[in-house]
Amino acid sequence: MAPVVRQRDTDMEPRVRILCSLSIFLVAGMMGLLTDGIAQEEPITEQRYEREELGVNRYTAPSIERIFQQLDDLRPLPFEQLQRELPKASPASREQKGLIFGGLVADGFLIVEAERKNAVDNLGRVLMREARGLGVDDRVTRHSASLTDLARRGHWPAVRKELIATQADVEQALIELHDQKMAHLISLGGWLRGLEISAGAIELDFSPQRAKVLTWSITSLEN
Repeated sequence: MAPVVRQRDTDMEPRVRILCSLSIFLVAGMMGLLTDGIAQEEPITEQRYEREELGVNRYTAPSIERIFQQLDDLRPLPFEQLQRELPKASPASREQKGLIFGGLVADGFLIVEAERKNAVDNLGRVLMREARGLGVDDRVTRHSASLTDLARRGHWPAVRKELIATQADVEQALIELHDQKMAHLISLGGWLRGLEISAGAIELDFSPQRAKVLTWSITSLEN
């Protein structure tokens, strides 16, 4: 019997690419609004992380919980193809530092989903370096040892919770320093990297059903 060759849905795949491009364009456009934001000192929660005056809302930057859910729906993830080399040096721009920190947290999501113990230590070191540049390294220090220990023991659900808590703690520290703009840059950076990972996973193993994960995430925001 001849092998069955899976045909790609030629209509769906371009839609996925367009959706990814539009999402990135939308977030990039919102970045311009961040410079005019007015700092507020409310803690960031699942409901409060949105700030319309800063261009951050559930459409431009879904919460990190949603990013994890999206990656859950795409498992198993091809770690070797989706991983990237972590930055070896910290950028001079403070805004870039915020975006990079958020992206590193999303890299942590990939590590957790793929359950790669040996990648946690290096991620922790880079997170500490970037947190030091943002002046919030004390907040990361309190989580880094726990992240490493839990990963070594293979307690991945706990690592996941600790990683989410790390980002929330850093963002809260920045708010307390009257730097809420930077807190939301971290959120945006995390979502951009999360989108890149999700889109990459779909491209590597395309199917209409997997592609719907991206369209579902946008549709669910409207409900």
